[in-house]
Amino acid sequence: MSVRGALVTIVAALPASELKNSLLRRLGWAIGNGVRIGPCLVSRVDRVEIGDGAYIGSFNVIRDLAMLTLGEHAEICHWNWVTAAKELGDAGAACLLDLKPHSNITARHYLDCSGGIRVGTHSAIGGVRSTLITHGISAASWPART
Repeated sequence: MSVRGALVTIVAALPASELKNSLLRRLGWAIGNGVRIGPCLVSRVDRVEIGDGAYIGSFNVIRDLAMLTLGEHAEICHWNWVTAAKELGDAGAACLLDLKPHSNITARHYLDCSGGIRVGTHSAIGGVRSTLITHGISAASWPART
């Protein structure tokens, strides 16, 4: 892990504050006004863009994404696991979580973003401990049986 990556992990674990947002901006995150980011575990996320008034709740795990985007007033609530396996993603939409404005992910979900997940404007991922898997096994990669 790079020094920048280690610093992002440490800063992301801090309680929500304008100081935290300022430090994350200095570490390369694009963060709008009025954003609240609770203490989370963030590791190996290449690019982050968060719109005005967006919210990331406490105790989320966000790791191995190429891109995390939250539109204006989008929300990721508490206790979610957002991850990707870059070797499984396809080139076009690989390893991203893209929440459009006013979209929401409620609490306690597992999101595999290897193939990319986009949540449309005014849409939500809800339910009870939902699991979204966006990768599969390619038939072309299966060994031939004789």
